[in-house]
Amino acid sequence: MGLPEPEPGVHPDGELSFSWIGSKGHRLSMAMGPTGRITYAYRRLPDKLNGTAWMGDRIPSALLDHIATFATRP
Repeated sequence: MGLPEPEPGVHPDGELSFSWIGSKGHRLSMAMGPTGRITYAYRRLPDKLNGTAWMGDRIPSALLDHIATFATRP
C-alpha cells in the first residue's frame, strides 16, 4: 500500500497493536481486536487525537491519513 511499516505487538488481552513513532513527539498507536474495533491515539504536537473506529473490509480512511503522515513528514 506504500505506507510505512509499523512496530507490531500483542496486548495481554489478545488485541494486535501497531505503533508508528516519528520525531518530535509524532506518534500513532492502534490496537485491533476480533470484533473489528480499533482504538487509537495519535499525537503530532500540538494536536492530540484518540478514539475508536470500526474495521469493515479496510482500515478507515481517517486512520490511513494519520499513518500516511509518517511517510510524508517524519
